[in-house]
Amino acid sequence: MLLKKHLAKYNWLGHVAVVLVILAMIVAQILIYQKQKQNQLDLVQAQNQIIKKIEKQMDEQKLIVTSEWSAISPQVEARIKEIISDDRCPIGVTCESSGVAEVLVEFRKIDNQESGSIMEQLVVSGLNRSPMPSGDIKQNLVTPLQVSLDNDLNFTVLPLDLQPYPDSPSFFDQSPELNQYQLLIKIQ
Repeated sequence: MLLKKHLAKYNWLGHVAVVLVILAMIVAQILIYQKQKQNQLDLVQAQNQIIKKIEKQMDEQKLIVTSEWSAISPQVEARIKEIISDDRCPIGVTCESSGVAEVLVEFRKIDNQESGSIMEQLVVSGLNRSPMPSGDIKQNLVTPLQVSLDNDLNFTVLPLDLQPYPDSPSFFDQSPELNQYQLLIKIQ
Protein backbone atom coordinates (compact mmCIF):
# COMPACT_ATOMS: atom_id res chain seq x y z
CA MET A 1 0.00 0.00 0.00
CA LEU A 2 2.81 2.36 0.87
CA LEU A 3 4.40 1.46 -2.43
CA LYS A 4 1.17 2.25 -4.24
CA LYS A 5 0.95 5.69 -2.57
CA HIS A 6 4.56 6.33 -3.43
CA LEU A 7 4.01 5.38 -7.08
CA ALA A 8 0.85 7.50 -7.27
CA LYS A 9 2.85 10.48 -5.99
CA TYR A 10 5.47 9.98 -8.71
CA ASN A 11 2.77 9.40 -11.32
CA TRP A 12 1.22 12.74 -10.43
CA LEU A 13 4.62 14.42 -10.64
CA GLY A 14 5.18 12.75 -13.98
CA HIS A 15 1.96 14.26 -15.33
CA VAL A 16 2.94 17.71 -14.03
CA ALA A 17 6.35 17.36 -15.69
CA VAL A 18 4.73 16.41 -19.01
CA VAL A 19 2.34 19.36 -18.76
CA LEU A 20 5.25 21.71 -17.98
CA VAL A 21 7.22 20.40 -20.97
CA ILE A 22 4.19 20.88 -23.24
CA LEU A 23 3.67 24.42 -21.91
CA ALA A 24 7.35 25.20 -22.47
CA MET A 25 7.07 23.94 -26.06
CA ILE A 26 3.95 26.07 -26.64
CA VAL A 27 5.67 29.17 -25.25
CA ALA A 28 8.71 28.48 -27.43
CA GLN A 29 6.49 28.14 -30.51
CA ILE A 30 4.70 31.41 -29.66
CA LEU A 31 8.04 33.20 -29.29
CA ILE A 32 9.29 31.75 -32.60
CA TYR A 33 6.02 32.79 -34.31
CA GLN A 34 6.28 36.33 -32.89
CA LYS A 35 9.89 36.60 -34.09
CA GLN A 36 8.89 35.41 -37.57
CA LYS A 37 6.03 37.94 -37.65
CA GLN A 38 8.40 40.72 -36.60
CA ASN A 39 10.86 39.67 -39.31
CA GLN A 40 8.03 39.73 -41.86
CA LEU A 41 6.96 43.20 -40.68
CA ASP A 42 10.56 44.42 -40.91
CA LEU A 43 10.81 43.01 -44.43
CA VAL A 44 7.55 44.67 -45.51
CA GLN A 45 8.71 47.99 -44.04
CA ALA A 46 12.04 47.71 -45.88
CA GLN A 47 10.23 46.89 -49.13
CA ASN A 48 7.87 49.85 -48.65
CA GLN A 49 10.85 52.16 -48.09
CA ILE A 50 12.45 50.92 -51.31
CA ILE A 51 9.17 51.40 -53.20
CA LYS A 52 8.83 54.95 -51.83
CA LYS A 53 12.40 55.77 -52.94
CA ILE A 54 11.71 54.42 -56.43
CA GLU A 55 8.40 56.33 -56.66
CA LYS A 56 10.14 59.51 -55.52
CA GLN A 57 12.84 59.07 -58.16
CA MET A 58 10.18 58.43 -60.81
CA ASP A 59 8.22 61.51 -59.73
CA GLU A 60 11.35 63.63 -59.82
CA GLN A 61 11.92 62.63 -63.42
CA LYS A 62 8.40 63.58 -64.53
CA LEU A 63 7.27 67.16 -64.99
CA ILE A 64 3.92 68.87 -65.35
CA VAL A 65 3.40 71.52 -68.01
CA THR A 66 0.35 73.82 -67.84
CA SER A 67 -0.79 76.89 -69.74
CA GLU A 68 1.55 78.98 -67.53
CA TRP A 69 5.32 79.08 -68.07
CA SER A 70 7.05 76.51 -65.86
CA ALA A 71 10.66 75.33 -65.68
CA ILE A 72 11.25 71.87 -67.10
CA SER A 73 15.04 72.04 -66.68
CA PRO A 74 17.50 74.60 -65.29
CA GLN A 75 17.69 76.23 -68.74
CA VAL A 76 14.25 75.65 -70.31
CA GLU A 77 10.66 76.48 -69.55
CA ALA A 78 7.51 75.39 -71.32
CA ARG A 79 3.78 75.97 -71.47
CA ILE A 80 0.76 74.51 -73.24
CA LYS A 81 -0.15 76.90 -76.02
CA GLU A 82 -3.10 75.03 -77.48
CA ILE A 83 -4.97 71.72 -77.42
CA ILE A 84 -5.08 71.03 -81.16
CA SER A 85 -7.27 67.95 -80.90
CA ASP A 86 -8.37 65.43 -78.32
CA ASP A 87 -9.95 62.24 -79.57
CA ARG A 88 -8.87 59.94 -76.72
CA CYS A 89 -11.39 57.22 -75.97
CA PRO A 90 -13.42 58.21 -72.88
CA ILE A 91 -13.28 56.07 -69.76
CA GLY A 92 -15.93 53.34 -69.79
CA VAL A 93 -16.53 53.59 -73.55
CA THR A 94 -15.51 50.88 -76.02
CA CYS A 95 -13.57 52.37 -78.92
CA GLU A 96 -11.71 50.91 -81.89
CA SER A 97 -8.53 52.63 -80.71
CA SER A 98 -7.38 54.52 -77.66
CA GLY A 99 -7.10 57.71 -79.70
CA VAL A 100 -4.65 60.54 -79.19
CA ALA A 101 -4.55 64.13 -78.06
CA GLU A 102 -2.39 66.64 -79.94
CA VAL A 103 -0.93 69.44 -77.84
CA LEU A 104 0.97 72.50 -79.03
CA VAL A 105 3.70 73.25 -76.49
CA GLU A 106 5.90 76.33 -76.47
CA PHE A 107 9.53 76.04 -75.27
CA ARG A 108 12.00 78.82 -74.51
CA LYS A 109 15.27 79.42 -72.70
CA ILE A 110 14.85 80.76 -69.19
CA ASP A 111 17.83 83.13 -69.22
CA ASN A 112 17.14 84.65 -72.63
CA GLN A 113 13.42 85.13 -73.12
CA GLU A 114 14.06 87.72 -75.84
CA SER A 115 15.65 85.14 -78.16
CA GLY A 116 12.22 83.74 -78.93
CA SER A 117 10.55 80.46 -78.43
CA ILE A 118 9.71 77.45 -80.52
CA MET A 119 6.40 75.62 -80.84
CA GLU A 120 6.29 71.84 -80.98
CA GLN A 121 3.36 69.50 -81.39
CA LEU A 122 3.26 66.58 -78.95
CA VAL A 123 1.07 63.51 -79.36
CA VAL A 124 -0.32 61.87 -76.22
CA SER A 125 -1.79 58.36 -76.48
CA GLY A 126 -5.10 57.38 -74.93
CA LEU A 127 -5.59 55.11 -71.89
CA ASN A 128 -5.02 51.66 -73.37
CA ARG A 129 -1.29 52.25 -73.63
CA SER A 130 -0.82 49.43 -71.11
CA PRO A 131 1.42 50.71 -68.32
CA MET A 132 4.08 48.32 -67.08
CA PRO A 133 3.78 46.90 -63.53
CA SER A 134 6.13 49.64 -62.31
CA GLY A 135 3.68 52.25 -63.63
CA ASP A 136 6.03 53.29 -66.41
CA ILE A 137 4.53 53.58 -69.86
CA LYS A 138 5.93 51.28 -72.50
CA GLN A 139 8.40 53.36 -74.47
CA ASN A 140 7.22 52.12 -77.86
CA LEU A 141 3.81 53.69 -77.19
CA VAL A 142 5.27 57.11 -76.42
CA THR A 143 6.31 59.27 -79.36
CA PRO A 144 9.50 61.11 -78.34
CA LEU A 145 10.10 64.59 -79.68
CA GLN A 146 13.54 66.10 -80.26
CA VAL A 147 13.63 69.79 -79.29
CA SER A 148 16.44 72.16 -80.20
CA LEU A 149 16.67 75.72 -78.84
CA ASP A 150 19.21 77.98 -80.60
CA ASN A 151 21.18 74.94 -81.83
CA ASP A 152 23.08 74.73 -78.52
CA LEU A 153 20.41 73.25 -76.30
CA ASN A 154 18.97 69.89 -77.37
CA PHE A 155 16.76 67.52 -75.42
CA THR A 156 14.10 64.86 -75.91
CA VAL A 157 10.56 65.25 -74.58
CA LEU A 158 8.44 62.19 -73.84
CA PRO A 159 4.75 63.08 -73.53
CA LEU A 160 3.31 60.66 -70.96
CA ASP A 161 -0.18 61.88 -70.14
CA LEU A 162 -2.65 64.72 -70.55
CA GLN A 163 -5.23 65.55 -67.88
CA PRO A 164 -8.13 65.90 -67.60
CA TYR A 165 -8.82 62.59 -69.31
CA PRO A 166 -12.16 62.25 -71.12
CA ASP A 167 -14.52 60.63 -68.63
CA SER A 168 -17.62 60.48 -70.85
CA PRO A 169 -18.63 61.17 -74.46
CA SER A 170 -20.06 64.53 -73.31
CA PHE A 171 -16.51 65.58 -72.29
CA PHE A 172 -15.95 66.73 -75.86
CA ASP A 173 -19.14 68.86 -75.89
CA GLN A 174 -17.91 70.88 -72.95
CA SER A 175 -14.14 70.81 -73.38
CA PRO A 176 -12.13 72.13 -70.45
CA GLU A 177 -10.49 75.52 -70.64
CA LEU A 178 -6.81 75.58 -71.62
CA ASN A 179 -5.76 76.47 -68.06
CA GLN A 180 -7.35 73.24 -66.77
CA TYR A 181 -5.04 70.98 -68.80
CA GLN A 182 -1.89 69.43 -67.38
CA LEU A 183 0.65 67.68 -69.58
CA LEU A 184 2.90 65.13 -67.90
CA ILE A 185 6.27 64.86 -69.64
CA LYS A 186 9.65 63.30 -69.07
CA ILE A 187 12.86 65.00 -70.26
CA GLN A 188 15.82 62.97 -71.49
